Amino acid sequence: MKIIIIGGEAAGMSAAAKAKRIEPNAEIIVYEASKVISFGACGLPYFIGGEFDNAEYMAEFTPEQFATKGITVLTEHRVLSIDDKSQQLTVEHCGETFTTNYDRLMIATGAKEILPPIAGLDKQGVYSLRKMQDGLTIKQALASPTCQHVTVIGSGFIGLEVVEALINQGKDVRLIERAE
Repeated sequence: MKIIIIGGEAAGMSAAAKAKRIEPNAEIIVYEASKVISFGACGLPYFIGGEFDNAEYMAEFTPEQFATKGITVLTEHRVLSIDDKSQQLTVEHCGETFTTNYDRLMIATGAKEILPPIAGLDKQGVYSLRKMQDGLTIKQALASPTCQHVTVIGSGFIGLEVVEALINQGKDVRLIERAE
């Protein structure tokens, strides 16, 4: 049996490990579009707040560690299409595409940030925080001496943790929430 999982962040890698425990003889392949797997976004506010400096701390395991468990992890592989009738995927890697078959398919690509309908969200200096690369970019922007005033939109758990981290850095922080 060939099981393919699209998405190598925390949920996808957890699904891969569980699938291997349930079907130890299955071929398990994980396709992840980014360079990082087994990533927990909950650490991002602490990373940009300077609680730790090594972004790799947020990635629990490496592809090599999963390989020792019989799970193939392919990073920088973007799934372009799914044909559920023929049970085939089209995958892009380094500008080249290929197709592959599967017996079982799991999609664990995570959530997409919900951006409010506010003009200017596409401008320089406006960031969203969901992936490790977002955290690296924001941390670099915050290091600039000209970055003293920061506005955070959204008061969910991560938004509030970001506010706390920025206040601890001495930033002038405004929090905007659409709910009453």
